[in-house]
Amino acid sequence: MIVDIDHFKRINDTHGHAAGDAVLCQVADRLRAAVRQGDLVCRMGGEEFVVICLDTEDAGATRLAERLRAAVESMAVPVGGRQETIRCTVTIGVSQTFAGGEALDRALQQADAALYRGKAAGRNRVEPCDEAATALHRGVAAV
Repeated sequence: MIVDIDHFKRINDTHGHAAGDAVLCQVADRLRAAVRQGDLVCRMGGEEFVVICLDTEDAGATRLAERLRAAVESMAVPVGGRQETIRCTVTIGVSQTFAGGEALDRALQQADAALYRGKAAGRNRVEPCDEAATALHRGVAAV
């Protein structure tokens, strides 16, 4: 799955880059705390994270994604010693189950296409993979 912090640029622009860095760290901590032992969490760049769920089926990955979304939504990040806190949400695109390293690229494409659909549909949501939409996202006509 690909996890993207919603409106992250707005957080940086409103509260400053130090606050944005604190949000990134808190989101990373929440993701690591909410995944299962053996799952992999890494920052892909910017405000995006990748979560690789080992030995799970599609429905299990979607349930985990919802747990991750709710964990981030419930957090409040303190801002530089002030009383103010930052709240944020994430949108998560979930790929289909895959096996082996060679299938990782396709799974990331699926998750990315799902993420964009989730962003377009209003953010703060989990969006499962849709093969036809993935093909269109890659610029390939669906068969």
